Amino acid sequence: MSLLDTFTNLSSGDQIREAEELLKKLEETELTSEQLALVVRLHEILRQLDSNNSTGLFI
Repeated sequence: MSLLDTFTNLSSGDQIREAEELLKKLEETELTSEQLALVVRLHEILRQLDSNNSTGLFI
């Protein structure tokens, strides 16, 4: 893996964490059950992306 790939993965990880923080703030607001389900799904997707991002660091 090149140095640029490593920095890209680290940057992606920071963006994933920022997105998770924003979703947590959104959860603290009044949401409909449909909106809450969407937020939960977004959390799942971000966890999968973060997992894939972490795996990419070792390849």
